Amino acid sequence: IGKWETGRKWFSDIFDMTTVRTYTMDVPAITSERARVSVSAAFSSAASSRMTVSVNNQIVGYLRDTGLVPGLEYIAHMQREDYNFNPISSKLEFKLDYNKPIMSSKAYLDWIEVQSVCDLRMHSAQFLISHLDGVGEGEVTLFNIGNSDTRVKVWDVTDPVQPYPLTGNLDGNVFSLKAPTDTLRKFVVFNGSSFKPVTTVGKIANQDLHANSEVDMIIVSHRDFLSEAERLADYRRQNSGLTV
Repeated sequence: IGKWETGRKWFSDIFDMTTVRTYTMDVPAITSERARVSVSAAFSSAASSRMTVSVNNQIVGYLRDTGLVPGLEYIAHMQREDYNFNPISSKLEFKLDYNKPIMSSKAYLDWIEVQSVCDLRMHSAQFLISHLDGVGEGEVTLFNIGNSDTRVKVWDVTDPVQPYPLTGNLDGNVFSLKAPTDTLRKFVVFNGSSFKPVTTVGKIANQDLHANSEVDMIIVSHRDFLSEAERLADYRRQNSGLTV
């Protein structure tokens, strides 16, 4: 949802006629250690309002907004909070309940993020891991990955454009490796049996943008939004005198 049909910020669900929404996540190998859920949302309301955040039917906190101040140009407030909880199962159900104070009040979900401690074992063919507690200057962390076999590989993908493989040792069904964790690192663990799918959209014809005459604005759009992109282009041509 583009709240104001323009700009760089896009949101997920709207809380208006429907004020309660539920989202589920399956986190394999999750432990009962304290986890954290972060919620970000935009509030467009002239009155103070709040969103109740629950995990598996237990309230963990509230996302609050004081309301818009009349006369200012703001049309919404962004709010983000972190909440701690103890998981009781690998299936996490998050419920967001917006207490719509007046008819014109609306809220827009931006995102939900979960950080949790999981048993380090091959619960699927491919997954990401990080270890926040092991981060420190000069630190090196030992990772022991259970349920492993000779196919298991680990790559450091902290820099997504410069990933590199790590070496380790397999002892029984435990693959062990050491890696520097002076900063928070991100690793992908996989065994090659399956990978996340890639969808082929099709070929893109060569485009010689350098051959175009000078312009003031270039709009890049997905084909599903071409009509709106053209509407924006017309507006800029007519009202701003731009060559688009």
